[in-house]
Amino acid sequence: SGVKMQAWCSNNHALVSRTSIVSAFVSAYIFCAVNVLPMMSSIFAFLNFLIGTLLVIAALGSYYKACVSDPGHVPEEWVKEMLVTLAREREKEQEQEQEKEENSSRDSAREDEVKLVVGSDVGDYHAIGDDKDNRDNELDPQEIENMRFHETDDPLDPPVMWCNFCLAPKPPRAHHCKICQRCILNMDHHCFFTGNCVGYKNQKHFILFLVYTSISTFQGIGLVLYWIYYMATETETDPSRIFVSIPRFIWMLFEFAVAYVGGMYAFYILTRHLKMHFTGYTPIEKKRFKTWKRKQKEQGKRFYYPFDFGVKKNFEILFGKSSLCFLPFTEPDLPHEGTRWTSSKKFKFQLMDLLD
Repeated sequence: SGVKMQAWCSNNHALVSRTSIVSAFVSAYIFCAVNVLPMMSSIFAFLNFLIGTLLVIAALGSYYKACVSDPGHVPEEWVKEMLVTLAREREKEQEQEQEKEENSSRDSAREDEVKLVVGSDVGDYHAIGDDKDNRDNELDPQEIENMRFHETDDPLDPPVMWCNFCLAPKPPRAHHCKICQRCILNMDHHCFFTGNCVGYKNQKHFILFLVYTSISTFQGIGLVLYWIYYMATETETDPSRIFVSIPRFIWMLFEFAVAYVGGMYAFYILTRHLKMHFTGYTPIEKKRFKTWKRKQKEQGKRFYYPFDFGVKKNFEILFGKSSLCFLPFTEPDLPHEGTRWTSSKKFKFQLMDLLD
């Protein structure tokens, strides 16, 4: 099927990407250690060697963790608890419907209203009006008000939804990945360079990989430029040396191209993701709230995403509360398990204004 083919392509793409990324780091490290550092003074060479080694270890360590770490699956205990709660909610709905039938005829159902219904078994729950691919849906401002099930008492908090692929409830901010074939907590995207989803529990490792890759790239570019300057001055006094250095010069051009393209791309992705994380949204949520944002912009107002809790709390959601959060091999001390989310106060005020 198409999903299996997509997963097969993703796995092979990830294998090629992993091999290429590790090879690029190792090749650049060897080039700088063999060709550049011997030309420097002992102290300057030692400092660059030490910093470069630590950066490469940190970058590859973060990359390894981003590849193998669980991005955050929906806990089975939470699913069972929600199924029981949803069954109780359905019983209440049935009782209310019976009362309405006794008093008056039922009103016609509102268009596009999302309802949770159940058949003869708890496993028959499904969401009416919910497209199979929730990632491309845009939420209407009225939708949150129409949701039938919330974990909290506040109807303006994000509701529990239903996944038509897993046939199970999914927490707010969770989305189904067709390649991993499961729902991921606070899913950012499926990364073809790691062969893994980026989600609530491993987003720290992905960001740190981009951070250390960008820094090590800038250092590598600086060392290559120093080597070019050194060789240019040496061949000027001894032109015969240029024939000895041609193979190294070709090697240098290759390393410079790889470092520049790869490093600039990593830095670009890093700046995009930092902006998203520190303003409380993911690429999926950006699409879903596009209409809302446009309406606020037309009115000359700033748009607040529902999970923008301020820079400090957004930082803790990304990196955790530990002071060792920037170390590549440490797991993030996250503020909660990723299944219960409440909307920020700024978003609630904004929502009430949009609904008026």
